[in-house]
Amino acid sequence: MAIKKRYRILLYLLFIIVILFALFAWSIYIPDPEINNENIEEIPRLKISDTHYQIGPNWVRKNKYDIWEMYVEGAPYERGLLMGRLCQDLMDFQEASFVENVTSNFKSNTKLFFLKYLVAWQNRKLPDYIPLEYQQEIYGVSRSASDKYDFIGPKYQRKLMYHAAHDIGHTVQNMGLVGCSAFAAWGNHSADGNIIAGRNFDFFIGEAFRKNRVLIFSKPETGYAFTSYSWPGMVGVLSGMNEAGLSVSLNAGPPELPMQAKMPVSILAREILQYASTIEEAVSIAKKREIFVSQSLFISSKEDRRAVVIEKTPDHLAVVESDEGLLLCTNHFQSPALKDMEENVSFQEVSSTGRRMERLQVLSPDTLAIGLEDAVNILRDQNDNSSIPSGYGNEENINILMAHHSILFQPETYDVWISVGLSPVEEFVRYNLQYIFTQSDTLKSQALYSDDIIASSSWAKTEAFTNYKSYLKLYFDIKKQIDQDKKVSEKEFTTLIQLNPQLYKPYLLAGNYYADNEICDKANKYLSLALERHIPWQKEIDEIGQQLENCKFN
Repeated sequence: MAIKKRYRILLYLLFIIVILFALFAWSIYIPDPEINNENIEEIPRLKISDTHYQIGPNWVRKNKYDIWEMYVEGAPYERGLLMGRLCQDLMDFQEASFVENVTSNFKSNTKLFFLKYLVAWQNRKLPDYIPLEYQQEIYGVSRSASDKYDFIGPKYQRKLMYHAAHDIGHTVQNMGLVGCSAFAAWGNHSADGNIIAGRNFDFFIGEAFRKNRVLIFSKPETGYAFTSYSWPGMVGVLSGMNEAGLSVSLNAGPPELPMQAKMPVSILAREILQYASTIEEAVSIAKKREIFVSQSLFISSKEDRRAVVIEKTPDHLAVVESDEGLLLCTNHFQSPALKDMEENVSFQEVSSTGRRMERLQVLSPDTLAIGLEDAVNILRDQNDNSSIPSGYGNEENINILMAHHSILFQPETYDVWISVGLSPVEEFVRYNLQYIFTQSDTLKSQALYSDDIIASSSWAKTEAFTNYKSYLKLYFDIKKQIDQDKKVSEKEFTTLIQLNPQLYKPYLLAGNYYADNEICDKANKYLSLALERHIPWQKEIDEIGQQLENCKFN
């Protein structure tokens, strides 16, 4: 009888667990959006070459600068379906890179299991905050997603959650993923009086993740045609300008851990780009939407002939304006309403955002009327205000040499300048939106970019730049070895340091490796050398101190 009683109790507990799991699965389930034109005729994808595909008037191709260019038009679901089918191979590569990057940071399958459901729980109400138009477009993209990652979640749910990656990304690793810097000049601060705006988008989650960057030219059924520069399958906007001459770019704000996802900021930027032609319209859209992280939206407008920063938190919104014809932005808030916010003050104390703002101020003095060459030089700047070199690729600099992209906007002439390399030290090419959107029917096989090129910087031709590229490759090779629990020789660390001796990162990588392997004499040596250099994040300084303290007791 006792055995039967215990058996009944176990069955009862199992029944409760099954019910609870079913309730949890039901609570995180995201249904597909309603689609009105589900029976779109499937026009075959026409292969022009290995890097050029067409579907009707829509196409994608890689130009001679290794920039993928894409043109899509039509209704929301149709646009998404076309984007997905045109760049299916690129999306597969992108998702593989993203998943590999996330999983490499978790050696435990148990942790990955719980992370998967934690993210699903956090994002369970995403559709409540995303307009149906963009849900349909993302759903269209998801139809071409790989089956390989269905273990993570259904295709539409995955693509929806990936659009929140930018928001979630700057809440992890103490913001080490993002450190964007932006500026705009007009009036007396501009060489020709017109607006010029630039930004470095320093969002980094692995070398492979930024390999296939896509410049999208989208002509939606409603709103303004626009261009946006991001990655395959991305419906949201990180940096872009529309045919009305309004540009938008994102700068992550002071961090706080979100409890529930709302509208991803890239979707908010997309809505502004598609439906706003003035600053007033952009602010109106931003006011009516709820986001779940703090963000600065940098807006420049041909119509208004000026720029503003919309600072937005989950609870507040403020607009930063300038009467001086110059506006600067890094990753903290500047408005009277938000600058004294506790998270904002503390973030400036533990990050590089304040020092990058000071550097921008030095690079744009009152005596300088900023022209195209000056703007590019600001984006390319690798120094700080200290007399001691900080090393190549330091996040204290405006140019950390690992930007996903650098971009310049000239709204009054409808020009967008795109960096062709993986940092702004290489060439910039010009795209004119007025020409592209009025000639889109005839541009299937013609070059979209103009003959105007901003040449690479002189530094890009030096041995130092060659060494930096070698350093970057070796750094990630060693990091991968460490992630895979492989042995790294001291000679490899020595070579890494010689390639970039002023930067703290190679010393920190070596020091942490030896500390984790309880080789304290070498750990102390390299960690102490790291502390002698510019370290942008207080978290890293604190972790070095903890590693040195731990070594005292080994």
